[in-house]
Amino acid sequence: MVLRFEEVRKSFRDGDSVVPVLQDVSFELEAGQTLALRGESGSGKSTLLHIAGALEAPDAGHVWVSGQDLTRLNDNRRARLRRTDIALVFQQFNLIPSLNVEANISFHAALSGHVDLLHIEQISAALGLLGQMKKYPEIVWWPTTTRGYRESDCGQT
Repeated sequence: MVLRFEEVRKSFRDGDSVVPVLQDVSFELEAGQTLALRGESGSGKSTLLHIAGALEAPDAGHVWVSGQDLTRLNDNRRARLRRTDIALVFQQFNLIPSLNVEANISFHAALSGHVDLLHIEQISAALGLLGQMKKYPEIVWWPTTTRGYRESDCGQT
């Protein structure tokens, strides 16, 4: 088992009221399986991903990643787990603008202590970035799900 949610609950405050976002969510994901999250804005997709990525804690329930119960880990141990066992690709990219694509990937690999040039090349190929490695984030053509590619807002090589 790679990821397991057991009766996970998460709510947020909105003024005087509490808005339940995740209510008793349970599932198990094995290595090699794919999970697609669909739903309207505000339905809890990002919250579920933040909890699975050890960025946020659930209000109740348990979450296991690589056999470790995230709900029992302190901040430092969750951060270590994110560096070694969890890969996150943020919607807004969270890249370092002064580093080119290759250096951004290498930097994050170095944080986890696993700088492996073959692995970096494999990641780049999987993301469709092999032809973009020497470019800076502001001008990289990022794959999208609707019309092929889009160019970031601004920047120079």
